[in-house]
Amino acid sequence: MEAVAGSANTFEICRKFDAEPEGQPRFKIDLDGTWAKSWPTEDKVVKVGWVKISFNNQTNVITVKENQLENCAAPKKGYHLRGTQTDPNFIVNDMMEAVAGSANNFEICRKFDAETAPAQPRFKIDLDGTWTKSWPAEDKVVKVGWVKIAFNNQTNAITVKENQAENCGGVSSSSNNSSSASSVSSVAIKSSEPSVSSKSSTSTSSAVSSSAEAVAHDFRGRTAYFVMLDRFVDGDLTNNTGVSTSKATGNLAEWKKYWGGDIDGLIAKLPYLKSLGVSAVVVSSLVDNTATGYQGYWARDFYAVDEHLASDISKVKKLDEEMEKLGMKLVMEITLNNTSSETGEVGKLWKDKAPVISDFANGVNDGWYHNNGSIGVDGCATQVLCDAAWNDPLVYLTKSVGGRPDFIQGKTSNSIADEYLIGAAKFWLENGVDGFRIHSTKFIEPAFVNRFSAAVREEKADAYIFGDWPDSDTADLTSAATFVKARRGSELMDNALRNNIEAAIVGDKTMNALSAHIQSRSASLAGKENLQAIYLDNNNDSRTSVVLRAATTKTTSRGPGKGMGKASADARQNMGVALVMTLPGVPVIYYGTEQNTAVFDESSGIVGGEPYNRELITFDTAGSSFKLIKALADLRKNSLAVQQGGYEERWVSNDVLVYQRETADGKDCAVVAINRGAKITVPVKKLCLAPATYTNLLAADKVVVANGEAEITLDVNQVLVLH
Repeated sequence: MEAVAGSANTFEICRKFDAEPEGQPRFKIDLDGTWAKSWPTEDKVVKVGWVKISFNNQTNVITVKENQLENCAAPKKGYHLRGTQTDPNFIVNDMMEAVAGSANNFEICRKFDAETAPAQPRFKIDLDGTWTKSWPAEDKVVKVGWVKIAFNNQTNAITVKENQAENCGGVSSSSNNSSSASSVSSVAIKSSEPSVSSKSSTSTSSAVSSSAEAVAHDFRGRTAYFVMLDRFVDGDLTNNTGVSTSKATGNLAEWKKYWGGDIDGLIAKLPYLKSLGVSAVVVSSLVDNTATGYQGYWARDFYAVDEHLASDISKVKKLDEEMEKLGMKLVMEITLNNTSSETGEVGKLWKDKAPVISDFANGVNDGWYHNNGSIGVDGCATQVLCDAAWNDPLVYLTKSVGGRPDFIQGKTSNSIADEYLIGAAKFWLENGVDGFRIHSTKFIEPAFVNRFSAAVREEKADAYIFGDWPDSDTADLTSAATFVKARRGSELMDNALRNNIEAAIVGDKTMNALSAHIQSRSASLAGKENLQAIYLDNNNDSRTSVVLRAATTKTTSRGPGKGMGKASADARQNMGVALVMTLPGVPVIYYGTEQNTAVFDESSGIVGGEPYNRELITFDTAGSSFKLIKALADLRKNSLAVQQGGYEERWVSNDVLVYQRETADGKDCAVVAINRGAKITVPVKKLCLAPATYTNLLAADKVVVANGEAEITLDVNQVLVLH
């Protein structure tokens, strides 16, 4: 909020409030961006439209004027600066500030970046934002860097001071808690409207605040949440035919049945996901599956919704409508490699519940499936031969996996199966799906992925498509990187990054090794690391919380347990989540990770392995992981540096890693520091943050940055994020 001229205690702001999906729009006012002290006690409700809000920091009185379109939406009367940056209209509505004690002098600080040679950066000053009256006659040329500009509205004289990084780069480091502070950032407003940033920066420099209104234009700015739909929430008891009655208390056989989760249940929990900061939901396949295909991988009719999840396709449309109201995207997992191996259902395939069009077990094949046996079942006689088969595309592209009939996919043009699958994708797009997570991409003919992705984007140009890729050894990780470099229209879940993150937070690798891997990603992924899906937990392996807490004598799918207590394990898992939320890529949170969920059953042979990583969860919003994800989802949404910036290591040791993300133009910067060891203070240099006092987005810690340097103190298992 801006200080009212002539008053040390009154602040005001104009905001446009949009209609809320539930209830009326509302807001709170906060002291310093930490939300530790805010007014009123309950959110203030306002009407839809332009609202002018005033606040007195002595009396804490809030005054609201509604229906303020004319007074709020019009350009402010005053002197505006127009600069020539990458965006020719940058800061077009930023007004120069009146110099204290003068009625005629105005000034502003701005950081100018290099222009395309041979031009130099330049600016003009304008009377009221309409650019009908501006000075000087020709654009004023300035040097690259911080510039202080002064203007006298009587003489129209313009004074320029260049090389002003020290004087312009930040604000006073005095406490924001001063009740008489008059800086713009000393009082902030938090709104229920999605388009209004929820926190004010502690710095007024453009390098920090320029991204405050950034809106995610693609998935790099979104936080995705992957749901095993059958295990989420049972919202419709009428579709529970054949559902387990004992569920989590039952034996292994019960864990492999449907449990009742459905689309109605997901719709009911959308407000919970919104409060977590989720802006994209990835659902396990909605396709009609066989009787025990709760996981969505045993499809039988790609043109129908599974009866356990919804009565008909209208529910999918309803889900999409409710998600759109909340600014969310719907991504569906789809199995393009195979159908079911369930007894009586092997290779049976329908289209919109029509008579069977393929039946592998009974010879109704007609070019739909390969008939070359299965890897690991009858495809190899020894483990050595099996290992070779898993890494030989001539084998794994033409044999089935686990006995599930393997589609024949054309190398140069679509096969009959390809046409069926592409048609199915279009069907789901027409009914509200916005993108696809391709299951087991490794086993699919790569050229078909090109054709599939192209067909999807013909229907929905901005569809996000990514796949999973088994990572049993280095050869798999290498082939995954090769797939990404080929630019086939589908990104991948970055298993190599996940493995390195987990190894670092559980103590199997140093932070030095983790940072080295992160730095290698750009080359191995052809500069596309920002587009890959990144994650910590998934539906195939023991959760990281299980690895951290299981006894050292127990075996998880990721190796021996680490035997940590819950508090330490939660802190380490949160450290891994923070890395996922702030590193280059599209973060995908596996349901339950926000609750530090862990099941230690080992009936499957390993602790917490499939299907015990597909459990029911609680929906607490007060836990440490939930709060961390929420804060960092807000950061990702509003920070172009986190969405698009590179990775720069700033300090590293065995236990500590400090890195920053910065946009190419230097206008936005975020710094992340993590420590898995004892309490330590580290000196960090060459920070992209402007001089200022910053508050950790995850706690109350404050860090003073001056001349690109800071001393950062980190407690054991602490994460610190500055922006």
